[in-house]
Amino acid sequence: MAEHGLIAPQGLSNLAGIQRVVEEGTADLEPLIVETARIYLEQIIDLSSRIAKMEATLKQEAAQSDASSRMMTMPGLGPITAMAVNRH
Repeated sequence: MAEHGLIAPQGLSNLAGIQRVVEEGTADLEPLIVETARIYLEQIIDLSSRIAKMEATLKQEAAQSDASSRMMTMPGLGPITAMAVNRH
């Protein structure tokens, strides 16, 4: 998008703004660019949703172990690391 004059802030929190610009047509983008942007936005939204579901599952699994639960109280230590350390 930057190659076509549309500079957007990074991060999922800015996704709605990018989507709005693409859909409203205010950026004067060529139709092929708009369609490509739509494809990318759909992929980002889908992957973000799938990742969130996986993270929720990981948290549930880690919470079932007392050791993992205690480890996750440490700053910077999440469910993946807690489960990996707990398994060895």
